[in-house]
Amino acid sequence: ILAVSALLFSLLLMAVYSLMAFERDTPTETLLSGDEKVNQFFHNAGFYGLFLTSLLPLPLCLAISPAVSLRVRFALGLLFAIMLVALVFTYIRGAWLGSAVSLVVLLLMSSEVRRLFLRMSPLLLVAFLVSGGVVMQILWARTYSVDAFFQSGSWTERVDTWQTGWQMAIHNPATGVGPGMFRYTYLDYKVGDDPFFWTNSHNLLLTVWAETGFLAVAGLTGFFAISLWMGQRLFRSAKDPLVKAVSLGLFAGLIGYLVGASLHGAILTHYTLDEEAFSGGHTLYLFLVPALIIVMNRMQDRAGQG
Repeated sequence: ILAVSALLFSLLLMAVYSLMAFERDTPTETLLSGDEKVNQFFHNAGFYGLFLTSLLPLPLCLAISPAVSLRVRFALGLLFAIMLVALVFTYIRGAWLGSAVSLVVLLLMSSEVRRLFLRMSPLLLVAFLVSGGVVMQILWARTYSVDAFFQSGSWTERVDTWQTGWQMAIHNPATGVGPGMFRYTYLDYKVGDDPFFWTNSHNLLLTVWAETGFLAVAGLTGFFAISLWMGQRLFRSAKDPLVKAVSLGLFAGLIGYLVGASLHGAILTHYTLDEEAFSGGHTLYLFLVPALIIVMNRMQDRAGQG
């Protein structure tokens, strides 16, 4: 719980600072255009959006826990709202979709979330009617009609990178092209007429397969599957309401992240040829979520044995 509290406090500082910096550095007339995005901590707004997606359900689940005092509930609800606003202004559609999926997971798994949603529905409707113009302007900045979207450069670029990543993977199934080498071998396997070259395939698991081979992507997929299984197991077996709330928030957040990372760039490794430097990518924070799930499972098992 102490680790979770520290994580939540860090999230508050990050979200508040990023929004303040975004408001300070962005001209008023472009705030709602999508040309500028909230991002002060990561390589690009996409990574920040996926980070927020992975942890957005956590404060919401704790805010509705009966074990939390009213004052703390208010603080957690405020944190959720601030994180949600920051997520919106990243303008990352994959992160938006992943967060929507995680909230659907919460609705399906938690009766408390369903009751909260029913109670808040009138207020949410009034809020939408009052600020609907602003909301629609934000959404329209990054969405289109179905026909226009599938003809847009954003969609065709993704299709090209998916196909290019697939070509890398099937031509190098065992070892891949090398960790962090997607960008340097992109032109060798390039599919389509996209004039740019990309650092990833806009799909986390496909990028891992293309760079490090089948065994690596199978191991990573298995790791995520086990983490999800442990998360739902902990949620269903825990008697402590705080443990149930945290496990559900982490479980839903991990699902949301994986959905978002299947549609947007997510990189585990980087390699820079000119500097001959190899370093971790921008999704290492993702392992915070499975780590907390695993540690809480072990603590639960030890408590049960005791």
